[in-house]
Amino acid sequence: MASGNSTSASAALIVFAVVVVVLGGIVYFLAENNVTFSGGGTPSAAPAAPHVPDKTEAWVACKSFVEKRLKAPSTADFESYSQELVSEGGAGSFEVHGAVDAQNSFGAKLRSNFRCSLHSDQAGNWLLDSINIQ
Repeated sequence: MASGNSTSASAALIVFAVVVVVLGGIVYFLAENNVTFSGGGTPSAAPAAPHVPDKTEAWVACKSFVEKRLKAPSTADFESYSQELVSEGGAGSFEVHGAVDAQNSFGAKLRSNFRCSLHSDQAGNWLLDSINIQ
């Protein structure tokens, strides 16, 4: 009879260990995925922090807007990024200027100067306010 109690105690201990491991895994998963419970106990993702744009992102976005307007965008060679080429206007707005060498419609590689005014929305999308390429 003693071995029966020992077996049932071992089985109960194993079941308890499995339950603890499963619950620990669930808690870990919820914590890693920023899941919270609100109101009626339904899970919802924690609100994301608003996107804060920087000068490098503004430079990359402006280059993309410039490339879209070139005759041969695959030939574009932009000058190297420098913080001096980007000025911040506040509230996610930026003024970017620089130079690009690219082929024209005749195949000649010419230098053009560009200036972009752009801003980022709360989702991190870049919106062009104005562009000038000369």
